[in-house]
Amino acid sequence: MTKELTDRFLAALAAAGVRARAAYPAEKAVRPAAPETTVSLEKASALPAGLGGYLGALDDPETGPRALCGRRLEAVFRLRVASPVSLGGEGCAAEADRVMDALLAGIDGMELRAFSAEPCGFDPGTDCFFCVLRAEMRALLYALPASADETVGDFELEGELH
Repeated sequence: MTKELTDRFLAALAAAGVRARAAYPAEKAVRPAAPETTVSLEKASALPAGLGGYLGALDDPETGPRALCGRRLEAVFRLRVASPVSLGGEGCAAEADRVMDALLAGIDGMELRAFSAEPCGFDPGTDCFFCVLRAEMRALLYALPASADETVGDFELEGELH
């Protein structure tokens, strides 16, 4: 589930024109040739969304109203925006602004609850400027009964993210 969540987050950034990839382990940090954003999932938890997981009714045109049951997923992403030293701190700040604009534009299936940005700094190990952003996101994970007269009592959180 966490890989699907991160993949959806990365796809939304890419669709907004942000050069982004999953974060490498710290020992594999690389010097970027152009501004880029690395994304890691810091924390994710699935919480009950309502009494018995009930989220409400879904009006399906084919089968009629159906119970929608699930969990509320809360996640915190860490985004490290890095920019080559040749672009200076201003280049890093401009790329961080583009990333924040992409978050504010929205990610399909996720709600941005809050985000924060640390001031830009310089990393002598990779010879680049960097800025760390954190995005708190919320999504609903749900299951639909197979037919209108069935119910979903409980379920495992696996499979596709909706």
